[in-house]
Amino acid sequence: MALPTARTPTLVDLEAVARDRGAQLAVSETRRASAVALHQAEHDLEDRWLAERRRRNRPWWKFW
Repeated sequence: MALPTARTPTLVDLEAVARDRGAQLAVSETRRASAVALHQAEHDLEDRWLAERRRRNRPWWKFW
């Protein structure tokens, strides 16, 4: 059996690539989830602001 050359990936090389790709996917999924949560929080904040703005823009006789 010949020793592997630099051009022939070994099983360890392939496992390292799979491990690295799995780690990249985990980081990517974490970042995506964080971005989705931030996006939702921004919309919630905007909705609260709009509701308060609508409430404050009512004429004085509609407060009661």
